[in-house]
Amino acid sequence: ENKNQIVECGALPMLIFMIRSEDQAIHYEAVGVIGNLVHSSTHIKRRVLDEGALQPVIGLLSSECPESQREAALLLGQFATTEPEYKVKIVQRGAVQPLIQMLNNSDAALREMAAFALGRLAQNPDNQVGICHADGLRPLLDLLDSNAGNLQHNAAFALYGLADNEDNVPDIIKEGTVQRLKDGELIVQASKDCVQKTLKRLEDKMQGRVLQYLIYLMRTSAMDDRQRIAVALAHLCNEEDQRNIFMDQG
Repeated sequence: ENKNQIVECGALPMLIFMIRSEDQAIHYEAVGVIGNLVHSSTHIKRRVLDEGALQPVIGLLSSECPESQREAALLLGQFATTEPEYKVKIVQRGAVQPLIQMLNNSDAALREMAAFALGRLAQNPDNQVGICHADGLRPLLDLLDSNAGNLQHNAAFALYGLADNEDNVPDIIKEGTVQRLKDGELIVQASKDCVQKTLKRLEDKMQGRVLQYLIYLMRTSAMDDRQRIAVALAHLCNEEDQRNIFMDQG
């Protein structure tokens, strides 16, 4: 296969050097070639990573070239599926903040690829908390209001990942996520299914210390937060818990 021949001929080191180039035309072409090489090939992905591509690709997230940023985000999403350890490495090496900044970019293609990468990184428990702590929740929620199906779906998948960690649940609830998920007008059925799974995930976490903390917040937080928490608990809690929260405790 042509891809394997290119790799075996020793092209990867030079392509990685080119990614480090300050010339936008050069690093855009290089990251595009590497993206084509790793597509559908776990073996080549591992070779590319072994040759030291990870940090240069993360560096391109801060490039002034939008096309290079987009290709880098796509590539990081693909790297994240290679081995579980790479999800952690990508975050440790500084990818989360520039990816979250890309979520707010006016370029829809950049937002789509950033959400794609964050969705893959959010399959790790510590990354889930890190993304939420780095203020990734609100821009992902905002992408659900997009009129582009792929953009909506990438955001919905990332939110599904964030909801997996109970440490994120209070922030997710305070942000008004439950109401926004229920009110969202999603284009693709897969996105609708993902949102329903996210709501179920949150529902399953309405117990123990998570629920106790939310009840505490509902009594001590600012009024807007109290209202969002109350709405979420009314949607997510079972009848017995609702009665204990809203009637017995006043």
